[in-house]
Amino acid sequence: MSDFARPSLDNAMEAKGTLAQLSVADFVKGWRAIVGEPPSIMLDDRSEMIKHLIEGVPAAVLDPAAALTAIG
Repeated sequence: MSDFARPSLDNAMEAKGTLAQLSVADFVKGWRAIVGEPPSIMLDDRSEMIKHLIEGVPAAVLDPAAALTAIG
């Protein structure tokens, strides 16, 4: 069982509205901060862009022993 709750539809619609309210410049600035370069294309639906970005990044595998070793 996952500790993460599935986002509600209300939250998804609110996030989609927030993305739509951003100016193109602000969206590109945020995208560049996350990805390191501007988007190669701009889709009409920015939430679809975020969805594709998330789907394209592999999930991190957490190793608690390695994390404790790194902390020292």
